[in-house]
Amino acid sequence: MKRDLGVFGPGVYGVAFLLIVVPLTDSVLGVLPLRLGQAAWRFGSLGLLSRALMTPLLGLAVAMVMAAYLGQRRTLRSLSVFAFLAAAAALGAVILFALDALQTRATVRPDVTHTFDKASVEALLKYLLDALVAGLLGLGGWRASHAPKAAHHAEDGIVTARVVRPHTASAADRSP
Repeated sequence: MKRDLGVFGPGVYGVAFLLIVVPLTDSVLGVLPLRLGQAAWRFGSLGLLSRALMTPLLGLAVAMVMAAYLGQRRTLRSLSVFAFLAAAAALGAVILFALDALQTRATVRPDVTHTFDKASVEALLKYLLDALVAGLLGLGGWRASHAPKAAHHAEDGIVTARVVRPHTASAADRSP
């Protein structure tokens, strides 16, 4: 007996939403109150946020796979735009974090600069990888949302696509 996995859509979207929102909310609440004028605070905040990047990315991937499975092109396109924005935000964080790291490094004690540098490079790599993967998710989702629809045969669960070949002239068509 074939089961329609689409009935899981609302639950899967709910899990995806929680995977995206909960870690980001925890990270933001962990750095309050905001002290945007202090480079050391910005450095620490972006460093803390870099630890919470993977789970929201997983949530985005789960939502995109579900949208693709259900054939929800507009949802998939919207999630793709969100992925592109996440990639751009991660790249922006790379620039800000690097500048704040350079500014904050001058205040670090000489005996812990190696640890500071290691943590800085680690956070920068996380942001760069997050930007890359979010960009790839966005690109894949965008392409999938514009792909031609496949024909579904509900009775046997087989997905097929129609291949259109260009017309070639037959011998009868070529005669003068």
